Amino acid sequence: NLHEVTVVGHLTLTPPRLSNIYADHMVFQRAPSQPLVWGWGTPGSTITVTVLDSQGSDVTVDAGQAYVGDDEKFEVVIGSYEAGTGFSVTVQEFHQMSGQFLEVTLTDVAFGEVWVCSGQSNMELRVKDARDGAKDVLEAEFYDQLRLIKTVRQIATEPQEEALGFYNSWRKPMQEFLGSGESFSAICLYFGEQLWEDLQVPIGLIESTWGGTIVEAWSPPRALEYCGVTDTGVDSGSNHNEYLW
Repeated sequence: NLHEVTVVGHLTLTPPRLSNIYADHMVFQRAPSQPLVWGWGTPGSTITVTVLDSQGSDVTVDAGQAYVGDDEKFEVVIGSYEAGTGFSVTVQEFHQMSGQFLEVTLTDVAFGEVWVCSGQSNMELRVKDARDGAKDVLEAEFYDQLRLIKTVRQIATEPQEEALGFYNSWRKPMQEFLGSGESFSAICLYFGEQLWEDLQVPIGLIESTWGGTIVEAWSPPRALEYCGVTDTGVDSGSNHNEYLW
């Protein structure tokens, strides 16, 4: 349903495109937070949201409405929901000129706790490479309310609107994922398992790590400018302690 195209007269209409962090099996922050989705659509159209529970019942509450601006962007609140799994979130776009509705749906969505795990090599260490990695990979499958996603290690010289990509889409900690390839941060996974033990709610973990990187590389230009940093540290490739604010 992400690529459906509708032709009305001379108009070719496509569903709204959500930013690439939004995908099936993802976790949104639970109540009392009011998470949002954002993306791109047709200027002048109206965006609404419908949330269904695991039984297919409409449980939408406090969802917002948004309009797509001239820059083709929108963001809309999806509402506030208690922790749980099996939800679907449908983002619907109404095209004023054609009178048509087009939509995109996220399935098997959970509401719970969402955490970002970021850092250098200590955080980057993959669970399969940990001391008891093989055992930990097998035991991780018990935590089927964890959902994991990992950003690619890719440099951008200008601020980006969304992540440059992911090694995996949102997924549970299954052996074929954790035991091969890029795997997932061991510290982040262990942290998520402990959170689940304590809270008993779905846990979303976002890994963004890169060993050996300098602090300046993780800092937005506005922060560097505000702190009076003129040497970004790129030339020497070393951290500058006086910049660790």
